[in-house]
Amino acid sequence: MRVTQISVELEKRVSDGDYGSERSQATLTAWIEPTEDSLECLDQLMAQARVQVEADLRASKNLKVRRAVNPERRLCSECKRPLADSEDYEHEACGEIRKERRAREEEERRERYRLEREERQRELEKLPVAVGLAEDEDDEKSPF
Repeated sequence: MRVTQISVELEKRVSDGDYGSERSQATLTAWIEPTEDSLECLDQLMAQARVQVEADLRASKNLKVRRAVNPERRLCSECKRPLADSEDYEHEACGEIRKERRAREEEERRERYRLEREERQRELEKLPVAVGLAEDEDDEKSPF
């Protein structure tokens, strides 16, 4: 069997999130030569139809439809580069970098606390220990 004509029809609906939707449809037909690969032509037609449909929806007057067709890119919380679909909030390498940074920050915080504690201890040691009689005075003179 020899294929001489290929037709592709693609339809895409996008919800506006308000009980409505918008639809775009593209129908493309191509006459092919006997020397052309029909599957390759089919792939090219489908790609062209997809580009047309998505372009129509991106140009929608409805803001919610445009946002649905152009979702915000998911970015790594550490390096701000795009994430793959399989990644959660950060790249695996970025997660290791974040853990190292947090460990370093925690160590710095503990060191600051230790130095502040030592400084407070030195200040407390400078204060008089007891209020009362001098050491050379006799305890018997005290009324208590």
